[in-house]
Amino acid sequence: MWWISAHGSGKPERVLEREEWQQPASVSSNGKVLVFAEWTKRGDMGIFTLRLDGKAKPEPFHVTRFNERHPVFSPDGNRIAFTSNRSGRDEIYVKRYPAEGGLLAVSTDGGQRPLWASHSGEILYREGDKMMTASVKTEPNLRAGRPRILFEGLSLLSRGGDTSERDYDLTPDGQRFLMVKRGEESLPTQINVVLNWAEELKQKVPTDD
Repeated sequence: MWWISAHGSGKPERVLEREEWQQPASVSSNGKVLVFAEWTKRGDMGIFTLRLDGKAKPEPFHVTRFNERHPVFSPDGNRIAFTSNRSGRDEIYVKRYPAEGGLLAVSTDGGQRPLWASHSGEILYREGDKMMTASVKTEPNLRAGRPRILFEGLSLLSRGGDTSERDYDLTPDGQRFLMVKRGEESLPTQINVVLNWAEELKQKVPTDD
């Protein structure tokens, strides 16, 4: 993994070099910790964190026999939301950071690619063609509210594979989305219909019969 200044100055710097493939996902609000997903030798994905001081080594955050991916820090940096198929299908979970305690299930009917809405204390996530939202309370205990549909009609957006990174974001004021749209499909402008094509083929490609 590499990083470079967002305004284009300077040269890329290596953040991490490992044999496995990594997917950088989110940086804590204080800019000190990176959370990323990495392929394991078993062929699934696990979640790791890395302090960005150039001295630390990656630490496993949530690595199991299931696929754990799409990690994203909460605005206060004390929790990480992610996608896991531990239930038999993709769902959204939250876990404290540093890793303490168990998991909080957020979605109830499937979900991928979570995002914390910093202005409202909610988690957004995609569920098929729908954008979902669920409130997450931290006091006195960590708990999630009932998910609800925010809007539908995401079929024209980029969907990617199960391991693809999040393809949408929310403005800081929570008023607008930025999303990646799939390219327009090329439709034919003319269709030619050939009648009795078998006889024409015989004329152009004679046989010995």
